[in-house]
Amino acid sequence: MAVRGTPAQMGMAEWLVSELNQPGQQKPGSSAGEYRVGDDDVMRVLYVANAKSVQDFQEIANTVRTIVEIRRMFTVNTPRAVLVRSTPDQMGMAEWLLGQLDKPAGAQQGLASGDYRVPGAADDVMRVFYLANAKSVQDFQAAANTVRTATAIRRVFTYNAQRALAVRGTPNQLALAEKLIHDLDGPSR
Repeated sequence: MAVRGTPAQMGMAEWLVSELNQPGQQKPGSSAGEYRVGDDDVMRVLYVANAKSVQDFQEIANTVRTIVEIRRMFTVNTPRAVLVRSTPDQMGMAEWLLGQLDKPAGAQQGLASGDYRVPGAADDVMRVFYLANAKSVQDFQAAANTVRTATAIRRVFTYNAQRALAVRGTPNQLALAEKLIHDLDGPSR
């Protein structure tokens, strides 16, 4: 591998290559060390352990990137590694959301995860809902579209393999989303 850049860029590249070359890092929710670029700028390599296909892996990574609004996030398919450069607050959000989505098949418990309160924003919350009764991807996507439209939540993203619906909005929007999902995904469905 040939790399060209400033001394700072070379340091980042050296750290990334070293982190990606570590055997045994693929534990659920595991992350390698952290590289501090500045006071409010950190890099980590996060690993996804339970995505059965590259498509599932990419779906998880895209959901995290979009919900958390991380601009610098890249994937490496073979070790199922997600390279993240962000603020420490965004990193915490990304790790939480990745932990919610990266579960073994059938491991989700109950209707929803707990809430994650976005640091520094009293009215900004994330939650992951699991739709147990959506039999097809089309049913699941239709439910997601209904939630998105009825609640006016801008950040509603899906992970089809787990029928997981990641949502970020106000507490009132999440309460409405929970009611809608309960109605849409009830046992009589």
